[in-house]
Amino acid sequence: MMSGFIPGSAMILFWILIILAIAFLVRTLKGQEDTAAEPDARGILDERFARGEIDHREYQERKRTLKR
Repeated sequence: MMSGFIPGSAMILFWILIILAIAFLVRTLKGQEDTAAEPDARGILDERFARGEIDHREYQERKRTLKR
């Protein structure tokens, strides 16, 4: 009776670990895509200046503020 329990439990544990590993990889890869898609504050500032939304003076002031 016990001889079938241990191999069966080991097989269930094996598949649970495989599923958890796949879930971890998916979450990790998805997290990397999300952070890569979000520009940082300096990038946003550069884009706004390039589009002409802010002038050179305001760009320089905000850039100095970000360096602090």
